[in-house]
Formats: sequence, structure tokens, C-alpha cells
Amino acid sequence: MKYFTKQWYKNNQKLFRHKKGQKALQEYYEYYRQIEPRLPDSIKNMVDIDIMHDCIIVDNCFVGKDFHMKIDSRGCYRSVEKLVFINAEIVESDIDLAHATWLYDEVYIQQERYEMQILFWSKNCGKSNPGDLGEMTIRFDEVVIE
Repeated sequence: MKYFTKQWYKNNQKLFRHKKGQKALQEYYEYYRQIEPRLPDSIKNMVDIDIMHDCIIVDNCFVGKDFHMKIDSRGCYRSVEKLVFINAEIVESDIDLAHATWLYDEVYIQQERYEMQILFWSKNCGKSNPGDLGEMTIRFDEVVIE
């Protein structure tokens, strides 16, 4: 992650009170505005209204080439039951997603595909990072929000 890193999150728990935290948000949204015209509506809808912040990942698995995330969205801005990343590839992950809380995401266009880098908090971040922050990078062709 370039903007919303683990260190950024730890340093800016009270984000809007710190100018450095606001600067990262401003820089990312400036970048996002540049790529927004090239993004499908599903990604724009997901990012523009920040619907995933504080959602909990209940379950996740691949079904063929599609990556499914079952969501508990009771603490979110919009009701989301499931995300399906079409033709997905997990590029990198240092977290067990079961019961992880979605904090922030960054969207990129890489190799003619979409890439989302997501910062999570979880009690189950893995052996090297228990009870802390974890990241996942997923590359995909489209995302379906159910």
C-alpha cells in the first residue's frame, strides 16, 4: 500500500486531527480522481462512498477463478452481503481474512487489470502479526457487489 499503510494507520488513529493523516487522504483522492474515468461503476460505487470501511469478512474462498467474500456489514455505510472479485488473483496477503475488519483500500490499474490493496485489522493476522493490522492485494477484472 502506498498511502494507507500500517504505519500511517497506527500514527493516525485520530486521523482528522492530524495534518499528516489528512495529507495521505488528499494525495490518494487526487490520484483516484485521475484513474476514476477508467474504472467500472462497481469499483467507483465501492470506493466513492467507502462502503466497506468497518465491514467484517465472515468467510472467503475461491470458486473457480472468482474470489468470494461473505460480508457482515452491520457497521458499514451500506448493506453488502458479498463481494465477488471476477477472475481474481491474490497477489500478496499477510492476513487470515476470517473475521478481519476492512479498514481502508486503494485501487490501481495494473497490467490492464484492476488491483485493490486493502488494509485490515484482525485478531488473526497470522503467526508473525497476531492481533494487528494486515494487508491483502488482489488483482481482478471486475467486482460484483451483492
